[in-house]
Amino acid sequence: MEKSLEERYERLVTRKKHCEERLREISLKEKRVEESFEELRRKNEEVKVMEKSVKDLDEEVKRKDKEFGLQERHYEECLREIKLKEKQMEESSEQLKRKYELQFKDLELNVKQYDQRFKELKLNEKLVKDQLEELETKVEQHRLKERHFEQCSKDFKLKEKCIEQRYHELEAKEKHYDECFRKIELREKEKLVPKKSFN
Repeated sequence: MEKSLEERYERLVTRKKHCEERLREISLKEKRVEESFEELRRKNEEVKVMEKSVKDLDEEVKRKDKEFGLQERHYEECLREIKLKEKQMEESSEQLKRKYELQFKDLELNVKQYDQRFKELKLNEKLVKDQLEELETKVEQHRLKERHFEQCSKDFKLKEKCIEQRYHELEAKEKHYDECFRKIELREKEKLVPKKSFN
């Protein structure tokens, strides 16, 4: 059973690496999206009435995107710390086996979340391209695009809340793993202490 768990763990780690590669591709696409926003602002200069509101919204989106990137890097660092602590724990205990099964489920959930985020970013990229096409054909549709920027800002706020919630969940799991590790150490120490004999 331990061998099966290790194989499952290796497969999940491989899938996680694949997801990280996809995230790097997403980052490049996000960079292209930012360049598209720059083009959008240059074209918005033709419409003096909408220039200030569009610029403010674009800066807000960039700020939220930067904050989201910092939150995501912090989240990845937390995952690496959890993996390091897991390597330090013994694999022979039944309690550790149950703990690994729970961790496998968490990794599968992380993969699903990465896939969902990729789909959301693809959708956002399509929305931005549609905005650029609409701006090139009709300047009078700037108000509709401004509402779209507001929706993007709400989406980033929602993603930020999801990251914060996930971070709190990871903190709770880390505390749980630390408690399990302390219990196992205590049990190992109790096994090493000889029992007193009563005459």
